[in-house]
Amino acid sequence: MFSEQDEKYLIRLLGRNDVILFLGAGFSLDSTNRLGENFPTGWELGEKLWSFLGFEQEYDGTSLSLMYQHFVDIGVKRSSKVDFLNNTLLSNEIPDYYNSVTIPYWHKIYSINIDDVIQKIFLRQNKKINEVIYPFDEFKERDQSLERTSVIHLHGKLPCNPEDVIFSAKQYAKAGLTNQPLYSQFVYDYATRPTIFIGTDLNEPIFERYIEARENKDGYGESRPKSFLITPKLSPVKAALLKNSYNVHHIEAKGEEFLNWLKSIQRELPTRQDILRTTFPSLLDITDFIDSSVSKKSIYQFSSSFKRVPTEYRPKRERSMYLQGSNPTWNDIHLNMDIPRTITTPIYSEVMDSLKNVEENSLQKIITLSGTAGSGKSTIIKRLGLNLSRNGVTVFISDSDIMPKSHQIFDVLDSIKEQVVLIFDNASLMLGYVNKLIPQFAQLEHPPILILSVRSNQINRINSIIDPNIINHTHFRVPNLDMAEIPLLIDKLDEFNLLSRLKGMSTTQRINEFKNKAKKQILVAMKEVTNGLPFDEIIKDEFNCIHSHEAKTLCVCVALNTELGFYNTKQDFVGFSSVSHNEALDYLNNTLEGTFSYLGEKRDKIMVRHRILADYIISHCASLMMLKDAYIRVLSVLAPELVNTSSYTRKFNLYKSLINHKKIFLRFKEDMESAREVYDSLKSYFEYEPHFWLQYASLEMEGHSGDLKLAENYIHQAESLSPNSDFIQNAKCNLFYKLSTSDIPYSYALEYKRTADELAEELISRIGDNEPYIYHIHCRGRYYFIQRWVTNYEEKKSQIKELRKDITNAGRKHPRDRKLEQASQAINRAYMIMGASGNIEQPDIL
Repeated sequence: MFSEQDEKYLIRLLGRNDVILFLGAGFSLDSTNRLGENFPTGWELGEKLWSFLGFEQEYDGTSLSLMYQHFVDIGVKRSSKVDFLNNTLLSNEIPDYYNSVTIPYWHKIYSINIDDVIQKIFLRQNKKINEVIYPFDEFKERDQSLERTSVIHLHGKLPCNPEDVIFSAKQYAKAGLTNQPLYSQFVYDYATRPTIFIGTDLNEPIFERYIEARENKDGYGESRPKSFLITPKLSPVKAALLKNSYNVHHIEAKGEEFLNWLKSIQRELPTRQDILRTTFPSLLDITDFIDSSVSKKSIYQFSSSFKRVPTEYRPKRERSMYLQGSNPTWNDIHLNMDIPRTITTPIYSEVMDSLKNVEENSLQKIITLSGTAGSGKSTIIKRLGLNLSRNGVTVFISDSDIMPKSHQIFDVLDSIKEQVVLIFDNASLMLGYVNKLIPQFAQLEHPPILILSVRSNQINRINSIIDPNIINHTHFRVPNLDMAEIPLLIDKLDEFNLLSRLKGMSTTQRINEFKNKAKKQILVAMKEVTNGLPFDEIIKDEFNCIHSHEAKTLCVCVALNTELGFYNTKQDFVGFSSVSHNEALDYLNNTLEGTFSYLGEKRDKIMVRHRILADYIISHCASLMMLKDAYIRVLSVLAPELVNTSSYTRKFNLYKSLINHKKIFLRFKEDMESAREVYDSLKSYFEYEPHFWLQYASLEMEGHSGDLKLAENYIHQAESLSPNSDFIQNAKCNLFYKLSTSDIPYSYALEYKRTADELAEELISRIGDNEPYIYHIHCRGRYYFIQRWVTNYEEKKSQIKELRKDITNAGRKHPRDRKLEQASQAINRAYMIMGASGNIEQPDIL
């Protein structure tokens, strides 16, 4: 059936869970429907519709799409139409040879069939599927554990109402004009993974629209993987077109032959366990290690975020970008590409002492390591984790862009009958979880030791959420390169032929070059010393050497997500592009080679090679127009997949991080219209999503170029969609205080102030014990109202005195909150100066 070479190609990729299966209507033809007839061909279905519609003459070949539109519109009882569809297109008997379709572990199965054949095949083989059905379901992440196979019904699925499947010309037009995220996902998958098409000749209108929208080789070589169309007959012209334009190769065979081929290669395909060793090894590591009573969902979520630090590892001899600025991989660490850092020893000792003295200390142990981006934190904690693991400590590390729910972490740790170490190299994403995790960990027989790697500007936030009554906290700061480390780093660069301009220098000269840069991040120091140029010039030159504007924009798209700690897939990258698949993939594989790092067990995830580079590209290399374009592209790909989705998905968390109003304001504060365009591009997707309106309203409250009336409109929309959200009520309170100090008559300002005070007092009484931010809003709003409107000296003094009392009480309730501390200092300073001079200074409260 397949050539020997193609068979080996498919077996290898099936064994890596990398093949897409696409099912057309012809796939089901050998099954029988509820009437006991074989599933109808297109012509036969046309005849049946013709008869149902009451035409007396013979069927004249009118297209199915036109007849189905008449079928939907005709004044016949809905129940009669539903019965006709169910009897004609739902299955009764399915031949046994169809069972072979369940043998491989498909990456995904896409179907344009509206029948139930594939569902029944998997059901009778006791294999589970996750069905996603247009138009009711949205994008779902696939099950990486391979417990369930994703089956996506692109045209809908019976039983359902007649108008809920894509069949008629009007339905095709509607689905085609609206961004259909399920079809988009299929096209991105087809562009990056081998696809087997069966039961179709690829004439579907929507398929052609989505492919042709990007199809133009423009001299770029074929970068998409080889795919196959299995059908008994195909025009040689169509076969040549598919091969040359789409890299889809015709295999002359029937569906039954393909299914029998799957059965014939069964013994050559790896087991689920074997595949997982390649695709999801952390799941096997954790499953083998913990109690079998833990739910599969908890194990899956924990394994998706945490990896057990291996004591043994067979390193691969492959090209590494680590010494050129990439984040370290485990391969880099096991190949000893890093140098010993002095700071590692005291952290290691702190962990071991805590493990030895666990009986004497009832407090939760947390160790933090802070440093600027590029200072070497990731390398230090990976080396620390390996040292601990090799000395008998069970260590789990997370550098994931999503965290499990706190109870899922608890379930897994509860089944491990020893104290473990949890290392977070993504602490910025999990800081909000600390207060949820600590009470859960207190119930464990062996609470874990937590090690958090954080940026220097986050350490105040850490201090604000750590209660010394229940947490034993030790903080370490990444030091500058010292005189013991510099010679080791120079030797390491020399070992890998990366000395660059240092090559011709003496040892003393090399050391002096590093000494001059030792106070900078290690990444910056290495770049500047070896290149002889300032870091900013190096990165700007690297970015400017990307000659294509499109490639630069795609680089910024990936940088936006990298800077937030999120990875992208090749499918995402293709989705971000505005050019053909081949051109986009050429940029990825060639133009941007070295700019990105490839992550994951199959190296199928991409990020800019270091977050400090991503941040610099966004802040200093991309123009505002390019940055706006990148934001809109990324969010436009995410948005259709996220409407009404759960906040626990990776993509929803990325979306929330991207539209954070503070981040967008800082990047577009010189051009608020561009910031508004970013939000406006999402309106059609998120007009009923309260978080969207909350962020848009909050943007309008930032700086001096916002529109408070627009903010009021947006915050009321958010409130109408989620009236019980404390976040929205906080923002509403903040807005009313801002309106009370805007350029409006005093009577209106006073009314806004009274409304804000009432709302603040209600929130303080309800959530003030746990939430310091509402105190900050309440005191800051009153402070600025006094500055703006109170002119009488005695009245002003009295109100400032009362405010000083309130901020002091708030500080007692939340003694570690940095924002309240700063507000308190500003109010106290204003009070003291007022007492001395009779005037009130106006120090800002951030």
